[in-house]
Amino acid sequence: MVKLHATAAVFRGSSCRATCRDTLGPPRSRRTPYAWVHLRKTLGDRVFVDAYAVQISAELCHPDNRPRPWQTVVQFIEAYEQLRLRPKTIDSKSRVENLAAVAQFYSSVISPLIRELPEVLLQNISTSLLDSGRSLSRTERVRFLRALYCFELWSEIASDPDSSEVEILAVFFGVFEPWEAEGVACIEHLINSNYKRLMGAVAWDLNEDNPRCREDGMTPVGTPPGSFDFGFNVFEEYWRWGFISRGLVFFRHITRMEDHEELVMTMQKMMKFCHAGLERVLSYPIQTARRSRHPSDRDQLELNRTRLPFTGDDEVKPLLAWVIDCRRQYSNLYGSAISKKLKPIGWVFWDCKRLAMSGAKEMVKAVHRR
Repeated sequence: MVKLHATAAVFRGSSCRATCRDTLGPPRSRRTPYAWVHLRKTLGDRVFVDAYAVQISAELCHPDNRPRPWQTVVQFIEAYEQLRLRPKTIDSKSRVENLAAVAQFYSSVISPLIRELPEVLLQNISTSLLDSGRSLSRTERVRFLRALYCFELWSEIASDPDSSEVEILAVFFGVFEPWEAEGVACIEHLINSNYKRLMGAVAWDLNEDNPRCREDGMTPVGTPPGSFDFGFNVFEEYWRWGFISRGLVFFRHITRMEDHEELVMTMQKMMKFCHAGLERVLSYPIQTARRSRHPSDRDQLELNRTRLPFTGDDEVKPLLAWVIDCRRQYSNLYGSAISKKLKPIGWVFWDCKRLAMSGAKEMVKAVHRR
């Protein structure tokens, strides 16, 4: 079996979160058993695999490693898939040097988002649900955690690879059940909406027609290469996908900025072009092409109209909203194949009780998938 850390070692260069690891240093060996047990208890075995994979994948995100060799990405994902199947096989002794960074990323990024995002999604259902998302059930929390970690994993290793959108969809998202992939799509939708707002806020500041960008009224100065006319530029979504691909650390950092000039300078500096945005990878045309070129066992379950019952809220089994939407038959479609009305409410995160009490259940019943 290919090991995650061995696959990541193929790459050279510092991690984009190396500063956190270097500052904290490896945990002392006498504290390792407690730290290991506490972290796994906090996250759970399944989520810990995702968190561990994200930390190892950070070694792939150095600018010198883009575009990344696709075959190495494939090997990494294969190793990750094996760990998902056997979450208890991660050996603490061989991974002790990564514990500090895993804990740091959880406490500084994931934990705050777990507190904030449910509120936003529930308020999109109804403003009367204010504060009702603070007490997530165990299964709801796991769904949020896995979606966030899987989104971060995509941004680390699959957002800018040397391959096509179809290959990315087949290899990366082939690891997940369709309702898990839809959870990642819901996170992307929320982040995408935030970047639309932020880009709108700085659009005039970065426009070459803005007098502040012209030294003598004629020559643009201090602007990024090209015209960043976000209102009309045909490449606006590619720049937005570039921001999205920078992951959760950057997202949390920039959405907390209050100073407008700092926001302008940061977005100008961090702007990049991304042709394989997650929004496109999860689009219906790309899914259709993937089915043609790389048919899967899950596709066959759908073709066979395999029955998909709801058997109760569970960390890995299909949730009630999904079962309702696919009419109790297995479906391997997600992303843009699902109504846009459902993503803003985080429809694949809620347990059956909250689904009913919030009114989201009726919203799911009212829409139809492709």
